Amino acid sequence: MARLKHYTKQLLTFLLGERGKAYVSMQLQKLEAVLLARPGSLLGIRLQSTLPQQFKIGMAVLAHDRSEYLELCLESLFKTKLHNYDITFLLQDDGSTDPEVREIIDRPRDPRYKIVRFYSPKGHDSWGAAFNKAMQKLLELDDFDILGSCDSDALFHPEWLDQTMKICLWAKEHHGDHILGPFSSFNSSDYEFHRILGTYASPYGSYVVKYRMGALNYFYFKRDLLKLGFYAEDKNDETLMTEKFNRHYVRNYSTETSYVEHIGAVSVLNKWRPTPVRAPVYGINLAESGWGDELEKADTLGFYKYVKRNSSFGDNVRSETPLDILIPAIEKDMPALPYVVEGARKYIRHPIGSIFILAPELSSIKSFCEKNNCAFVPENTVAPIQKKDVHYVPRGLDRSGWLLQQFMKLSGDKISSHDYFLALDADTVLMCPQVFLIDGQTILLHSDEHHHPYFELFFKLFGVPTRTPLSFVAHQMLFNRNRLRELRNAIAIRHNKAWHEAIMSKMDATQSSAFSEFETYGHWMHNNYPGEIKREYWFNTSVSKRHLGSDIWSCNRGPCRSISFHSYTE
Repeated sequence: MARLKHYTKQLLTFLLGERGKAYVSMQLQKLEAVLLARPGSLLGIRLQSTLPQQFKIGMAVLAHDRSEYLELCLESLFKTKLHNYDITFLLQDDGSTDPEVREIIDRPRDPRYKIVRFYSPKGHDSWGAAFNKAMQKLLELDDFDILGSCDSDALFHPEWLDQTMKICLWAKEHHGDHILGPFSSFNSSDYEFHRILGTYASPYGSYVVKYRMGALNYFYFKRDLLKLGFYAEDKNDETLMTEKFNRHYVRNYSTETSYVEHIGAVSVLNKWRPTPVRAPVYGINLAESGWGDELEKADTLGFYKYVKRNSSFGDNVRSETPLDILIPAIEKDMPALPYVVEGARKYIRHPIGSIFILAPELSSIKSFCEKNNCAFVPENTVAPIQKKDVHYVPRGLDRSGWLLQQFMKLSGDKISSHDYFLALDADTVLMCPQVFLIDGQTILLHSDEHHHPYFELFFKLFGVPTRTPLSFVAHQMLFNRNRLRELRNAIAIRHNKAWHEAIMSKMDATQSSAFSEFETYGHWMHNNYPGEIKREYWFNTSVSKRHLGSDIWSCNRGPCRSISFHSYTE
């Protein structure tokens, strides 16, 4: 088909000229969609669409070390409500060196679950090799109609099996827009990489069709697996299989609601991947209720976004604790700054002391402060170092001012007269009523802004890792003045130099974003004073600066705490 499209485009472009090229391409895409509308068309492989009424499922748990994840995985898996499904679980250890793995696998389980335990020497250092080994073992065990697997860092909702089978088997039989192959209970947050091609309804719930799909939880009809073939034992196993699927016009699909969550912050495959995966991937549209307590223990972003009840924003929130607001700003922030200040006054449900604008000595910013009843503070009176002395120019990009703003936020106790102050980025507008203290606990927000160098620097500064892989970079943060002083002193004492000098000496100056004040303070509080904080999801939306105007308040759709007009969205 690809060759046919290529030569047809060449011929018609020659006949019609360049102006006809876009039209030709569009018409060929429509033709391809029509020809592929039914599974098993002449252009694609013919796959199985139905199963016998009484079908058997074989599912392997692929284990290798990481006993802390395997423990939660199996605890949740063996709370599965089996309904009337005939399913056998294969617990496969691929040569673990961690002795706790065998102890967890050998642990007695409820006799309702059919369990086979299988230990083998370590195979090739790829996911595909472990999957292939497990599928061969399942083929030996029984004549299963469905074969599947999960990684040991998967966490299961009790209804995952019933929901997945009802939705995905219906889709396999009735879906007409693609040839459907493997399916999953996990709808990955890495949607840009996996590329959702469409969302469809079934009588039991919606499902999404994807160009590619991570294999946290993965099922095939047995005949489909044998026809499509096993994985290459290669570090690019998933990419190679996706390319094979594409040649046959086969697509992956999953339930739109995630009934499985990813709990593995550190992938065992990172030891062999050319580029390690660092950012935690979680389930989109995680089922909102019914999970066991393992989900909260796992501490995933999906839990905070979809399951945990938020209590710090909404029409009825209020706090009597006063606070000041600090907004570092420069000239380029002026278009958004009026809305940042307006949103703070409109939606922060604390008594507000002063709104400080920390900025260079510019007449435009001073004039803004006078008109909007804000206190102008020259940046050189707050920061512990002058901009000319920062010297942070990674790859020719001057980031000295960006780093200086972070040092100013960490020095905010010099100008704030209250026990707490809120640092707010000059491109972030609050969009609903909210508080930052509840029952004496500081609200710290988790975001999707995970950037691994921030975590590496935290370890260099304090000598201990963070207790969670989740990010606190939410473009806003409430600081406790006393705790902030403790943090700065801890850095200075450990490195025997001024705290800001220690940060600059330890950060990777080749990185364009090497340090985060929000990440550092958030994790320091979480490590040292977990009882003083309460964690919630940030519910932030990034919006292009083209939308700056009086109608920005209409951007508040769904749960939305704030919107950000980042310069990179222009």
